[in-house]
Amino acid sequence: MCGLFLSITNKNPLSGPEARQAMKAIHHRGPDFQTWERVDNIVVGHTRLSILDLGKNANQPMWSDDKNHLLLLNGEIYNFREIQAELKRVGVTCDSNSDTKTLLLSLINFGVDKTLKIIRGMFAFVFINIEKGIIKAARDHFGQKPLYYYQDQNIFIIASDIRAISELGPPLKPNKDAYITYLCTRGIIHPEETFFQKIKTLKAGHTLEFKNNKISKLSYFHPISLYDENVAHHLRNTPVEDDLEELENLIRTAVTRHFVSDREIGILLSGGIDSSLVFWLAKDLKIDFTTLTKFSPGIENIPSSIVPKILSIRPAKTLDRTDSSENYVKDLKRFIYYSHAPSRWGGGGPMGNLCKLAKKNNIAVLLGGDCVDEFFAGYNEQTNDFVNFRKTGNYQNSILEINKMSPYFSENITQYYQNYLETERNTIYQHLVAIEDKFERFAQAHLIEDTAIFLQICNLPHSDAYSMMESVELRNPMLDIDLVKWVVNLPIKKKFNISSRDGMPNKFLLRQLANKLIGNFMNVSKEGTRNFSKAISIEELWNLNQFRIFEVLGRKKIHSYKDLFKIINLEIFHRTFFESNENFISEIYLGKI
Repeated sequence: MCGLFLSITNKNPLSGPEARQAMKAIHHRGPDFQTWERVDNIVVGHTRLSILDLGKNANQPMWSDDKNHLLLLNGEIYNFREIQAELKRVGVTCDSNSDTKTLLLSLINFGVDKTLKIIRGMFAFVFINIEKGIIKAARDHFGQKPLYYYQDQNIFIIASDIRAISELGPPLKPNKDAYITYLCTRGIIHPEETFFQKIKTLKAGHTLEFKNNKISKLSYFHPISLYDENVAHHLRNTPVEDDLEELENLIRTAVTRHFVSDREIGILLSGGIDSSLVFWLAKDLKIDFTTLTKFSPGIENIPSSIVPKILSIRPAKTLDRTDSSENYVKDLKRFIYYSHAPSRWGGGGPMGNLCKLAKKNNIAVLLGGDCVDEFFAGYNEQTNDFVNFRKTGNYQNSILEINKMSPYFSENITQYYQNYLETERNTIYQHLVAIEDKFERFAQAHLIEDTAIFLQICNLPHSDAYSMMESVELRNPMLDIDLVKWVVNLPIKKKFNISSRDGMPNKFLLRQLANKLIGNFMNVSKEGTRNFSKAISIEELWNLNQFRIFEVLGRKKIHSYKDLFKIINLEIFHRTFFESNENFISEIYLGKI
């Protein structure tokens, strides 16, 4: 995991002090090695968190032998050894265990399009053809690694951190339209937008080309492409016993792929079925690792009730941390600074503390169980929407849609996001036209929407921010493409079974697998808020009369703690990036820190 930036100017190249400030802004993403270089009017910089091939030959920026190509990579290519075998078949030898060197050779010899078809991993890269003056960038299939860009008449900048762009370009300005969209949704915005004017995000599964001072973008992947009617037809009729065996094999393979590392590995074990399955199958690999668990007394019960039972059956080295609400606001402020966005949901600070514990114990890589809910029907909102469709036939995705009842709703401002959502929905729905059953088609479309959209604008940027602010790499084995493809093609009754005897219809097959492998004690209801965001979202704890955000947006009646939490986030975000007072929390928070 690393940090990167590139700037190309029409006039004078950036100065050394500017480049060094940009390097400082992304230092946390790569504390092991940092350097920057100037090539004509191009300046590139890279900070490295060494995970694979720890030697200096794997440092970046990485040049080709003929000095005609340059690569900056943030992330990991898990199947780099398989790609090396492909290169060897065409007469190209990679004398390195570096996934970066392997990717560079693949891009040179196979081209960007073919390389993106064969690589598996989480990545954002910038690839420069010096002779042709072409810059190509790409972001991974689901959006696990960020990539931001900015362009005006004088400069083009692309980076893995917005604060690097702010050091290289003009001063940051607030994107007030994004503020409104954030307040009118579950805290999400358009995937190409940020909370800063003119700074954009490259969407997941997309490439960007910069040539002759022009930007062009193309899609190379969309989760709907994983749906195959022939595969879906076959899976409608397979016995549950066969399904469970295949699901176990796919998760095992995914975990194995994500264990490639030259640094110590840890597993985030919450006691939920997703992380517990990752842990359980990782134990079969006979590779040493440490589990890390976060306890939040009074907020969540599953870690304290389930994790000890799992570890009593399969002992492992353990680390744990107990959080309290007293530190939550301070941690939230720090998280917002590093994520350069209001929090998508409330767990960033506490999870960052768990990553800090990992780093303190020399653990550089963490595996988690996130990203299953989107495509395996794990959210309560999905359950409600499915039940509602059976009753009314109305298409609703309450995870993604605009809340027109929000006091800050503005049709004009939110239309950009709404148009994007409708375009995505139509594309997905049309692809599933062969599904005759109305509920089946709706439910499958809903889950693919969540996988295509919610992951990249909520779950993944959130986890990238809390892990990288502590210089720890977080991996998501449940996003292995082979696993996701199989689940996408499962009939909805195997993902969401309304007739489930235990009254828990969500993640049906996954829940059965956890019961089978680990034990029936795993079969507990999903918990709600797993942090202290609700505990601090009480109006009496805040001096709302001092909130600057109301000067920007106007003060409206707050209807729920979720609305208040978003207002608090916007207040902290706005003050952090657009005011100079670093101690403003004492002005606005009346509770105990």
